[in-house]
Amino acid sequence: MGGRIALTKDLESESTLPPFVAKMREGKIEKELPGIKRNALLRNHTTFQIGGRAQYFFVAKTKEDIMKGIKTAKKFKIPLFLLGEGSNILVSDKGFKGLVIHIQNTNYKIPRTRINSVRGKQNFL
Repeated sequence: MGGRIALTKDLESESTLPPFVAKMREGKIEKELPGIKRNALLRNHTTFQIGGRAQYFFVAKTKEDIMKGIKTAKKFKIPLFLLGEGSNILVSDKGFKGLVIHIQNTNYKIPRTRINSVRGKQNFL
């Protein structure tokens, strides 16, 4: 099956928190993670173009963003899912009740890797 993952935590499942506690948590989460989105469509971030909404969705562009997102999920006791490029993943149409961190950190290098460019020359990272 090669690493296929399915998100199964339903967005529609009942919360055990009283409504006022959930409301207080939302405001604090948004202060902890500027740029966080609520009820974001996950289908826009997968190659299969299917899936419901994430309760919280955060785009991490740096290592620090990733760590901040993970710490925030732990602090508020929210289920967490790390999303890479969005391939080989099936997301339930019911969505994901928790925080999805979409990793868009493109600033990385793989040592001694050969890349063939369009012109046919070999480049090294």
